[in-house]
Amino acid sequence: CRNANDCRHGHARPLGDRGAYVTGIGFASLVLTVARPPTDATNALAVARELSAWCSTYAEFEMTSELITPDLIGASMWYCWWD
Repeated sequence: CRNANDCRHGHARPLGDRGAYVTGIGFASLVLTVARPPTDATNALAVARELSAWCSTYAEFEMTSELITPDLIGASMWYCWWD
């Protein structure tokens, strides 16, 4: 997604396949609740790469996939925002 509107059209589907579903949408933000969060660094890195691909703000703030990976392990909520 380039912005929150893009996400309404199915671009977040790979995250949904991981048990994540949208529980909040703001003006420029998205909250996902995660039924099956990653339990190890390998799977968390894959999720981090997916999040980074459609949430461009991570790159703008130099939050690399490797940097956000530890925060995703066991996390039941994921956040994305666009500035």
